[in-house]
Amino acid sequence: LAAGDLSRRTRLPVTFELLLTAESDPRPEIAEAAGWLADAGIAPLLVAAFPKVDETSFQPGEERPPAPGEAAIYEAIRESFPGIPAGSGSPAFFTELNRKRPPAGTFDFITHATAPTVHAADDLSVIETLQSLPHILRSARAIAGEAPHYIGPIGIGARLNPYGPGPTPNPDNGRVGLAAADPRQRALLGAAWHVGYAAAVAPFGIDTLALGAPVGPFGLVSTRQAYARPWWDDVAEGSVYPLFHVVADLAEASGKPRLAIDLPNADIAALGWTANGRRQAILANLSDRPVALRLAGLGAATLRLLDAESFTAAALTPAAFRDTTVSLPADGRLTLDAYAIATVSETGAAA
Repeated sequence: LAAGDLSRRTRLPVTFELLLTAESDPRPEIAEAAGWLADAGIAPLLVAAFPKVDETSFQPGEERPPAPGEAAIYEAIRESFPGIPAGSGSPAFFTELNRKRPPAGTFDFITHATAPTVHAADDLSVIETLQSLPHILRSARAIAGEAPHYIGPIGIGARLNPYGPGPTPNPDNGRVGLAAADPRQRALLGAAWHVGYAAAVAPFGIDTLALGAPVGPFGLVSTRQAYARPWWDDVAEGSVYPLFHVVADLAEASGKPRLAIDLPNADIAALGWTANGRRQAILANLSDRPVALRLAGLGAATLRLLDAESFTAAALTPAAFRDTTVSLPADGRLTLDAYAIATVSETGAAA
């Protein structure tokens, strides 16, 4: 019911993923789920269903437990959710989708998640995982064919662990592989990493990118949790993490024409778009040191910086922070501190 209420209040659609416990016929579970959504007043935009056993990794040739096949799941979704696109893929990461590829004709779209802490969890390794995305996307396109490709939810940390009994506990807020709650998700690094992710996938025509969740370990809004959150536990609930502002900017960019941006510095990630005839861009410093850069080709523009200096204002007074901008210097020069994010908007029509 809460999800339906949130959807109505925000006027945003709901996509639905279901994990099936059935060993053979998926129809009863999927029909029951359709009833739940109807009772909540939710007409989902998309529906995907997976056997729950697919949360676990199986090596090539390894026998899987009994579970409904993709064709049976697809037909059951079509029966209970007529006219709504039915998806397949994996509730886990692309590796697991690649190991169990849904046959052609058993999906209207494919979907999977990713996690940057599978092999290493230090800051540099997390940032370097962005380099793998183009290879993942090309391989996923070969599997999907002409079908849409949806990714998410993404984040630093893991909502599940295909390689163990569950996500790794992280009570000390460390850099831990496949942690249930990673402190960087609440930090500037996490926000910058998400900009880098969006910039990396943008050229590949991904249909939907789901970033995080409203609250919780992958949340945009700070609420009390069962685990300690240094600094955040001392400020009011309803404050927002840096990622909130990234998601707000990217939501505004959704569906807009994308701009090509030439980036000579590999430490900078950038995504540009045009709205109302004006060029806009979000840039992030993916390194732990300041980076100087010059934005060329823009007219008069405003600048909003999300960095260590503005962190508190961005968290505690998000609306005021988003309304506070300065003029971009006439020469386009600026310096981004470690993991800082700049949002730039032209104030005149694009040339």
